[in-house]
Amino acid sequence: MLSKQNEISRRDAVKILGAGTISLGLLASCGTSTTSSSGKPQGNVTVWYYPFGDGVEQLYAQFVKEFQKEYPDIKVKMQLQPWDNRNPKILSAIAAGQGPDVFYITTDPLIRFAEAHAIAPLDDQLPKGLWDGIVKSAADEVTYKGSHWYLPLWHELPVWMYVPSLFEEIGWDPKKPPATWDDMRQVCEKAQQKNLAGWGYNAASVTLNDTFYPFLYQAGGRPFSPDGKHAAFNDPAGVEALSFIADLFKNNWSPKAYMSPMSTSNESPFFQKKQIVSIQYKQNTLTNALKNFSSLNVQVTPVLKHKEQWGFGALAGWAMSSNAQNKEAAAAWLSFLARPEITQRHCESIGDMPVVQKATTTIFQNAPMLKALNVELPYTFGEQKNKYGRDIMPLVIPEIQAAIIGQKTPKQALDAAASKVDALLAKG
Repeated sequence: MLSKQNEISRRDAVKILGAGTISLGLLASCGTSTTSSSGKPQGNVTVWYYPFGDGVEQLYAQFVKEFQKEYPDIKVKMQLQPWDNRNPKILSAIAAGQGPDVFYITTDPLIRFAEAHAIAPLDDQLPKGLWDGIVKSAADEVTYKGSHWYLPLWHELPVWMYVPSLFEEIGWDPKKPPATWDDMRQVCEKAQQKNLAGWGYNAASVTLNDTFYPFLYQAGGRPFSPDGKHAAFNDPAGVEALSFIADLFKNNWSPKAYMSPMSTSNESPFFQKKQIVSIQYKQNTLTNALKNFSSLNVQVTPVLKHKEQWGFGALAGWAMSSNAQNKEAAAAWLSFLARPEITQRHCESIGDMPVVQKATTTIFQNAPMLKALNVELPYTFGEQKNKYGRDIMPLVIPEIQAAIIGQKTPKQALDAAASKVDALLAKG
């Protein structure tokens, strides 16, 4: 097991973030948790969270209000943060002794944060029975070298939406949505005859998770070799996946608008009713579509399949900083968030699927379309559990873009990307 030391060191931070990335000050010492006269924990808990969806600030303000009725001596300070560069910002803040006590996390930075001693293992912090209530696959995903490193509470699920009236316009039965690549090719061809886009690929995205990786998985490929030490996305499956993506643009099946970043759903050709099937989204976008684009009457396709059936969705939850000043107070807050009724309220507000077992049975009673997505979990892959999982993306995305615009063949592009990724992975 990794050392359970409580602080991220200067050397750890420099190793993880790179020399010169941050200016390290003196690290805050690990505070001793205290209890009030009632025997309950007391102190301040600073929480960094993110714009998960509409109304997130109001939702968590209500959670804090309810929590502090039970724990009047704990003051929870919620601080909404921007999505951009969130993981480097967290590491920098913790290294400087100024970070949050609790923060939102997904699987991709788990190994890096654990090895940097930036997060505290939770096995000795949370009640042992709590883990029995978490879906086993989720508990396993947050385990590294024998310890649980964050508390998983909800899972994104993949969503491809379609507009039934547009299916009727192109002569496709809206009750039989496309389920395979061959289906999608036919939809694209029929859509083109009506001057509509059939599908789309978000070529300007800064992530591979819900862009290239679903195609790669569906073609039977994976990003890394089984030991995680080499790139594997340039194998025949990867070339097949990128060839299909390039064809979407070459054949004008995908709008060129996806070559540029979009800041809101209003900019998407799909939400402008110019595109038959959406790019891959998650449930929060479906929730937004049902609420703010009700006239489209969006429906959901099955998780798409070629040789395999896969879509992307991140497992998410909360980590405790190794420098948390009041770990008992932070643990009380985490245990509160893990209550089935609290997790359910988060998920029903945002559109995520809970991994707290008791919440999975009662979720979305009044939202059958969202509840039905639960069957897609076995076909959902999560973020890459690799130390460099996020770092390889800026190396791969430009090469994929080069193949899309015809500067390189898919094989040339992926081989060039794999060479760069292997050099990074060789650092160990």
